[in-house]
Amino acid sequence: MIWVLAAYAGLRLCFWFWAPPNPDEAYYWLWGQRGQFSYYDHPPLFAWLQGIVTAIAGQSLGGLRFLNLITNGVLFFTYGALLRYLYGYGGRRCWLPLITLVLASPVFWVMLSLAWHDHLAIALTIVSGYFLLCYLDAYREWGHGSFWHLTGGLVAIALATITKYNMAFFALAVLGMVASDRRLRRLLWTWPMIYGLVIGAIAWSPVLWWNFQNNWASFSFYVTRSANSGSIGMRLTEPLSFVGISLVMFSPVTAMAWSRVHFFDGRRDTCYPAIAQWGFWLPTLTLLVVSAASTAYYYWNVMAYLLVFPLIIPWLMRQKRWWWAIHSWGMLFALLFTLNHCWLPLSAFFTAEGDRDGRLHFGWAEVVAALPAEEWQRPLFTTDYRTAALLGYALKTPDIGTLSQRISQFTLWQRSPKSGSLITLLADDWHPLNDQVAAKVADLRVLKAVPIVRSGIMLKTYTLYQGRWR
Repeated sequence: MIWVLAAYAGLRLCFWFWAPPNPDEAYYWLWGQRGQFSYYDHPPLFAWLQGIVTAIAGQSLGGLRFLNLITNGVLFFTYGALLRYLYGYGGRRCWLPLITLVLASPVFWVMLSLAWHDHLAIALTIVSGYFLLCYLDAYREWGHGSFWHLTGGLVAIALATITKYNMAFFALAVLGMVASDRRLRRLLWTWPMIYGLVIGAIAWSPVLWWNFQNNWASFSFYVTRSANSGSIGMRLTEPLSFVGISLVMFSPVTAMAWSRVHFFDGRRDTCYPAIAQWGFWLPTLTLLVVSAASTAYYYWNVMAYLLVFPLIIPWLMRQKRWWWAIHSWGMLFALLFTLNHCWLPLSAFFTAEGDRDGRLHFGWAEVVAALPAEEWQRPLFTTDYRTAALLGYALKTPDIGTLSQRISQFTLWQRSPKSGSLITLLADDWHPLNDQVAAKVADLRVLKAVPIVRSGIMLKTYTLYQGRWR
């Protein structure tokens, strides 16, 4: 098990300190350079922390992903505490196998690797689950629990929801479990519920204030982002797609193990199995229904699996043959993921158009070097939020605009230059010049085309223009 863990750790460190930022990593990093009460795509906690880390450590790949190191440590430390709580002294021998089980799950490999909001939300949610479990078990047994366990659980889940909105599913799952347990039901109308609402209101006040000031932009984004006008036949395939991709990304072997475990090996008088069941089924079924009307992405459901791992790990440890399948799947995914981000998009070997997002990771040093410094001092624009984020990260500036139909955080920040001002514009072969560019910029001329080649394979071409703002 130590060698398996060492292999995962080596791949993770290779990614953290070698892979260039992907578009969303750069996008969220730029948020941290402009402190606000909240942001268009997500609530603010992760961006605030990224801003603090950058102010202390400066800009580097290590600094970009430093929070991942912290949250991975918090997650696995809390899992260790949870295993000891559930299984006593014997839980210690489950700890390393559980860590490898989590790392072998592709969705967790992705979410714990990338400097997105998810790794922070995951860590906060498992901390909340541990503290609330301690409180609720004590309340069921003695009629009261530790005030500090309650406070820790409520604060952690409130912070998780102002990191990623979908972590509210976990709060709803806990409420559902409490409502279904006659020994806990009275908590819903006594002081702990009021206390939780007060903590939630304090945590959410900056998010609500920002949305009030910006015409509820963030909430509107989530209401409309998955709208799909496809045919009824296409819509009927979405639930199947959601289930299929979720199984692949959670790990088919681990999912099979979850389907076989119908008992709890540890302390009998605990509400943990009930919380885990509610935590799994509530978001999973909700997103399944959502997928029938619009689009539900597999990673929206990451919180559903958090409490599954400690339930199945004792059973899995007795099934030695299963570990080969689990880690073959997990290690293959981790290796391909690392190569895809550190070396070049692996789809480039098979198609000239595949994985357009992945192709954006590479070549930004060449783009910056393509123009003299004075060209980068002019107002900067790109034709998509992804290229704006990556160019901003490369130039260490959030002062970039986008000329695109898609609304993003850049749209809310954007200030038009004075009419007649010279601007520098970057386009690429995924997002070439468009109607927005034609409406805003005159006298365009090509400054330079920048082809990006890795290992002899052409990935894409960026084109830099100079123009005059209308």
